[in-house]
Amino acid sequence: MKERFPVAGYNWLKHETPDLPVREPRTHVGLNDEALRDGQQALVETEPPEEEKKAYIQSTSLFAEKVDLGFPGSSKDLEAEIVSLAKFIRDQNINIKPMVTGRGSSREDIGSILNVARALDGFGIEAYIFLDVSKERAKHEGWDRNELIDKFVSNTKLLVAHNIPVGVVLERWSRTSSEDQEEFIEMNLGEGARFITLADTQGIHNERSLKNELRWTFEKFGKNYPEVEFDAHFHNQRGLAVANSLVAAAEGIDRIHVTPGGIGEGAGNTDYVALLVNLNMDGYRDDALRGNIGRIKDTYSIFGIDVPKNAPFHKGAFESASGVHQSTFYKAAHELGSLSFYFCISPDEVDEKPTILLNRISGRAGVKYVLEVQEKLETNESMIDAVLEKAKNSRSVLSRENILESALRYNVDKE
Repeated sequence: MKERFPVAGYNWLKHETPDLPVREPRTHVGLNDEALRDGQQALVETEPPEEEKKAYIQSTSLFAEKVDLGFPGSSKDLEAEIVSLAKFIRDQNINIKPMVTGRGSSREDIGSILNVARALDGFGIEAYIFLDVSKERAKHEGWDRNELIDKFVSNTKLLVAHNIPVGVVLERWSRTSSEDQEEFIEMNLGEGARFITLADTQGIHNERSLKNELRWTFEKFGKNYPEVEFDAHFHNQRGLAVANSLVAAAEGIDRIHVTPGGIGEGAGNTDYVALLVNLNMDGYRDDALRGNIGRIKDTYSIFGIDVPKNAPFHKGAFESASGVHQSTFYKAAHELGSLSFYFCISPDEVDEKPTILLNRISGRAGVKYVLEVQEKLETNESMIDAVLEKAKNSRSVLSRENILESALRYNVDKE
């Protein structure tokens, strides 16, 4: 099939790879939280202050195995803040692994990472360093590709010599040919790199192209370097970040990068909550979501995020104004005790509850549900009629105040 909107670089749709996965799915797919680094590149108005970052780290440690503290080479102030955040993790004994990011070919960035490591007196951090190694990017930028690769490999060796675990981040991986990747990856693994991040920074992959590239990667390196772990980093330009993350999990990825609300450059990164719940639903994780996932949702305000009404596994996903569906809600509340047959997951599993909205498409069962289940009121037919009439004459959703006002007005009139 021909691409209608060609993008510069290698097209993995055309690459021949095995028909079946070449790596077993992990029994536990990890999460790497990128909110404090990649998440700050777009879709946020203000960077959170340090104290709010610390609160966020405590919350994300409920689920994420790693947290990216940022890019220490950006400024001395940020370098100092990253040291403070890492010490907070250490001193509070928070169960999460701190990591930092830098340009893999920049000795200045590597120097900042080493400064952070020295300031922590042996408390371990990981360094994820990145480079686009494609010939197309080098030509476009006017780079000496061989020189950059040599510097990158030298910096990997330097970090390893300082006992800092290295993650090699293949920027624009999804449009980089196997030829351009192979020697570069081999050289860094030979110097002791521990992690390989497969970064679809353009958000271009679909299921078919992603499977092709993952299978080539795992066939070439997964078998020969069984101790190496593979991360996946997706952007949401095509709206496929969560779907591609689940493909990666099925293909054997070790860890996936996430941000709350999918904040990040372009159309954002993989949404934290949506992926976390899906990984649990599909058996790739076994988290205690109930009573805990709400803490992740509560952190969105730190980043100034307005949660879309239709965001998966949030409040709006469990609302209904439809009279037909409201009847199901009412029966479930009074007879079945569960709405798990109606939703893909029971709302209480993700710290939410089913909610009825009332407007002119609502029905009698919806009014009864609101009054009896949500408001815990004793009702009679006349009260229900009064509220239903109010709803049927409204083009917008009735507020709680409007609903109760109608019910109370009926009681006053009745007296």
